[in-house]
Amino acid sequence: FLITKSRSPGRTSSGTFTLKGIPISSMRLLRSDVSPRSICFASKKIAPVVEDAFKKSGFKGKAGIDIRDAATGEVLYTKDAGADRTPASVTKVLTSAAALGALGADHTFTTSARLDSTEGTSAALALVGGGDVMLGKGESKPGAVNGRAGLGTLAEDAAHELKKRGVDTVEVYADVSRYTGPRFSKDWDRDDIGYGFITNMDPFMVSMGSKTGEYKAPRTPEPARDALRDFADALTDQGLKVDIRNSDVQTEPPAEEAAPLHADGTGDDGKDKNDDGAG
Repeated sequence: FLITKSRSPGRTSSGTFTLKGIPISSMRLLRSDVSPRSICFASKKIAPVVEDAFKKSGFKGKAGIDIRDAATGEVLYTKDAGADRTPASVTKVLTSAAALGALGADHTFTTSARLDSTEGTSAALALVGGGDVMLGKGESKPGAVNGRAGLGTLAEDAAHELKKRGVDTVEVYADVSRYTGPRFSKDWDRDDIGYGFITNMDPFMVSMGSKTGEYKAPRTPEPARDALRDFADALTDQGLKVDIRNSDVQTEPPAEEAAPLHADGTGDDGKDKNDDGAG
């Protein structure tokens, strides 16, 4: 059963509580042939178990509870289920549905390397964010979700293009101009970055900003900056000399003479050449 709970004023989330102590025989409630009388009996037995679970958990927030028979939809237990709540994690479902409807299931977000300028054997290179927050540090993994596009692969492609132009030294920076406005809501709690719930909203991140690469782990407060550093390290591994321009600055305007390197797997006509780039 789903419980919407509030950890503190203005902050809510969804979670699951496991009820211990309900006899196995009550599991017959999931059958469609259970009589209303049996449902009424089970409802009376569920109520004290639910209330005791909350009491023992030490939970101090507000909760709206609605427990139903999975087969019949019959309400077995309810408490403040109709009270207004600030939407929490369930908002992601609506966001995903809107994205699928507007963009389509085959849409991908492209992270690219753009050559802004060259001078002799030196160049300025921008890592351009396109909305992918599940980049990998290393090679692209076409069959994966997290890490499908890898900064290592993008760096390899970019280095190949740069070397063809006689460039051996690059200054890299992050172009996160895709997103405008505040990167962090004034209504969010920055402590939640360390808890792994949220981070600054940047148009590219490695593993959703996770410090360990795991989903449930503390996040970095500067995901684009750290991803840029990973990209710089990958370029260094390709034999280039690399400097990071203003490593603590998140957004910089592109130079007027900016020209795409097409290291994202596209040619001058914008058509796909391969699927090896970050996208």
